[in-house]
Amino acid sequence: VIGYGASKAKDLTSPIEVVKGDELIIQPTSSPMSALQGKVPGVNIVNSGTPGDGPQVNIRGKGSFGDTSPLYVVDGMFYDNINFLNNADIQEMSILKDASAAAIYGVRAANGVVIITTKKGRKNQKAQITYNGYVGIQKATNVLKMANSHEYATLLSEVNPTAYNNLFESSIKQYGGDMNSLTFGADTDWYDELLRTALITNHSLSISGGSDKAVYSVGMSYLAQDGIMDMENYYRRLNFRAALDFDATSWLKVGFNAVFSNAQQQQPNNSAWEVAFKAPPIFPVYDETRGDDVFPVKYASPKQIGYADNFRNPVATAHFHDARNENYQALSNFYAQINILPEKLNIRSSYSYDYSMIRGTAFTPKYHIASNQQSATTSLTKSDTTWYKWIWDNVATYTDSWGAHNFTGMLGASMRSENYRFLTGTATNVPDGADEWKPDCIDPYLLY
Repeated sequence: VIGYGASKAKDLTSPIEVVKGDELIIQPTSSPMSALQGKVPGVNIVNSGTPGDGPQVNIRGKGSFGDTSPLYVVDGMFYDNINFLNNADIQEMSILKDASAAAIYGVRAANGVVIITTKKGRKNQKAQITYNGYVGIQKATNVLKMANSHEYATLLSEVNPTAYNNLFESSIKQYGGDMNSLTFGADTDWYDELLRTALITNHSLSISGGSDKAVYSVGMSYLAQDGIMDMENYYRRLNFRAALDFDATSWLKVGFNAVFSNAQQQQPNNSAWEVAFKAPPIFPVYDETRGDDVFPVKYASPKQIGYADNFRNPVATAHFHDARNENYQALSNFYAQINILPEKLNIRSSYSYDYSMIRGTAFTPKYHIASNQQSATTSLTKSDTTWYKWIWDNVATYTDSWGAHNFTGMLGASMRSENYRFLTGTATNVPDGADEWKPDCIDPYLLY
């Protein structure tokens, strides 16, 4: 598939890579683009590791500024990402890497184009039931090895013992150890405290088949992925898919396909990784000896032993974070194709519509660890983000051959509309666990 048509690989001069759907289901990933990592030359894919988030994709090298993500075209509809798709629902993926190949899509194709065709049935095929599933674990590899307490203190003592000895003595006084041998009762590997082994599982079921005039394919899939940060973070997605193509007459063909997706994402606080990189190992995760001014959990703080405000407890940073999204997406495509001259001239009209919505919720509880790590009041932020998009394409294609020569000509027109709406609101002093709340002082009649 190339642009608004199709061609044989031997007839192409542009660099176009084609990946079949069977190659995408081999690797257990939550996003189809993640499954391409290392498989397509000239395409750089970097995964974020966050459950439900797609990778960063660069087709024409790393850009110096701005968004360098490619354009995704799913059954004729334009997208900025395809994280809502299940790997098992894809029949074929074409990657247009050259400017000449992607030129038909205009300026939006400046960073390359990825064309996705979802699965369809086959003619004269009995109903075929297919199940694909896996259960696996995710574990961080090649984790940066951090210095332990002794190595950390030895290094800083060699740099400037006068500046750091007070910090070491304060740690030993509170948590034990020996200053002469530079051993400490607190020896914390912050990366190890934040990491865990996480579960990922995916199950898909599809039914496809067809007669001499109609082909169909329906399916559903469920993905569950937990994050590797040792706090509540996960991604759950349920998809439904349907496609039907019908030869109404010898000259008219009609069809439709649709994908419906519903996902829940509990997001981790990824800033905790940077906090862990900076945090000294000479203070523990918890300190039960601290007073009642530390709540609701007795987390330790580097400020207890004299560190500046730019050092914090990474586990507390990850803990006091509650951000989640609920995603709804519906993609539909309808088409009619008229064959004016059989095998030579046809006119195809297709209409694609996409509706997607993200409902976001972020809650910050009241807590106090230290003066540089606290929240004096609770806060609740809710947001609704909605996209409405449609594309209407009308294309006439003429194909002919003379001896060893082939000729294909295309004439088309396309109309596209995209609308975006965003609404957000924040309230403070919200009761813990409340998703929706209004103060008693507000007249309820003013809300309608």
